Amino acid sequence: MPPDMQYTGGSSIIARTVRRTPPGAFDPTIKNLQWGDLTRGLFEANDRGADYPFLADGDTNLTEGSGFNICVIKDGALYTADRGVLGGVTRKSVFDVARARGIEIHLEVVPLNLAYHSDEIFMCTTAGGIMPITRLDGKPVKDGQIGPITKTIWDDYWAMHYDPKYSFEVDY
Repeated sequence: MPPDMQYTGGSSIIARTVRRTPPGAFDPTIKNLQWGDLTRGLFEANDRGADYPFLADGDTNLTEGSGFNICVIKDGALYTADRGVLGGVTRKSVFDVARARGIEIHLEVVPLNLAYHSDEIFMCTTAGGIMPITRLDGKPVKDGQIGPITKTIWDDYWAMHYDPKYSFEVDY
């Protein structure tokens, strides 16, 4: 996500033409080079004028996107998929921040309907950190602004980079 988009939020789509490859074909909990479905999702997002694709599984539940986990905020709680996804290290850091802030975490099946009726959405990835999504399928997420929980998690996530509990100097 480009730096300027970090401050305003990006747009995403729920891919319609492709589903996440099922775990029986490739185990998504292990980092692998199988990106056929994710690449098709990127093409669809581009074709539909969005920045990022969110892929669903065969049962229309949210999984992940092209190199990122998806977190949905509803009624002050954080929801993220418990299957069909890579258990990202950045997502684990998000859990640490959420727990420290008293934010309830639901690691479970996330129906697409929850994303469409969410208060906030963000993506998380090692390469980009916390990446807010303010538009989904061309419509604003809630009021179309970065929400307070996303902002808190974003701020605390970046602060962790300076906390010796989570980081250390590499001296070589």
